[in-house]
Amino acid sequence: MEVIKKTLDIPYKYRSFALHGYRVRGEIIFAFSKKKACKLSNFNQLASHPVFGSLWESMVIANLKGMFPRAELSFYRTSNRTEIDILLQLSGKLIAIECKASVAPALSRGSYFAIEDITPLHTFVVAPVSQSYPLKPGISVVTLSDLVTGIRELLANN
Repeated sequence: MEVIKKTLDIPYKYRSFALHGYRVRGEIIFAFSKKKACKLSNFNQLASHPVFGSLWESMVIANLKGMFPRAELSFYRTSNRTEIDILLQLSGKLIAIECKASVAPALSRGSYFAIEDITPLHTFVVAPVSQSYPLKPGISVVTLSDLVTGIRELLANN
């Protein structure tokens, strides 16, 4: 474990979301190496790298932690593959965030079931897209900067 701590940055970990008193056991620890990420010279090289998805999710979480330091972040996952990557709870409001490292993001059937289970105020699909757009009622595909703006608007208006 000492070798891992010396070579990787472990900036955060988060626990599962409890729904109706039931919580999936465990937690997720995001670990990444800044040295490895810095060796990639452009977005196309990064996007084709096998760890791009986890790097994208780590970047989204780091931005959320920085922009909403009082927010509680968790994840939702059941044994039948129903899951949401990030649940942000702040001021009594619950917002679902799904991270997709694709310029044409799509939600899985399990994600839609999770949205039905947890009934968030809104669901954001954050992806490396050029502009944000509505996917379905209550679900938006957003850029990383529009994610922060969208969350702030939801918190202010509801």
